[in-house]
Amino acid sequence: MTGHNGLIRGDAGGTLIEYALVCFLIAVTCLLAVAAVGDNTASLYVSVCQTINTAVSGSEPCR
Repeated sequence: MTGHNGLIRGDAGGTLIEYALVCFLIAVTCLLAVAAVGDNTASLYVSVCQTINTAVSGSEPCR
């Protein structure tokens, strides 16, 4: 009966909430990191495009 003590006391609900909170915080951190990397990458591509346009006349404008 010692294996069922955790279920009788109700510790599983608190642990589940803690794991859910940790998963939520990890997901938010990942989303913020991807958004930051995406913005930096987009600005890098625009910078490279502008540099190429400056070096080569008659190229299409950067988007």
